[in-house]
Amino acid sequence: MIPAECSIKQACEALAITDAALARAYEAIGVPKWRVSDACFDSIARTVTYQLVSTKAAAAIWGRVLTWADGPVEPHQVIAAEEAKLRAC
Repeated sequence: MIPAECSIKQACEALAITDAALARAYEAIGVPKWRVSDACFDSIARTVTYQLVSTKAAAAIWGRVLTWADGPVEPHQVIAAEEAKLRAC
């Protein structure tokens, strides 16, 4: 379900009241666009990678992971993988 823009705006305004940093961000960018991606393991793994390191480093790491996986990352690949091979990515 994608929330209506007015709902996102109300949430941003409520958060801006309680958090100065969010208030500055909201003032600078306005109502953010709601983004939707496929609900799959690959998307979750990519998101985690990008949250842990800088964008440039994450892009390099994620590229190596995709090469290792030979396409989208699936849970069974990670479960079956040798730790050393994953760390090498």
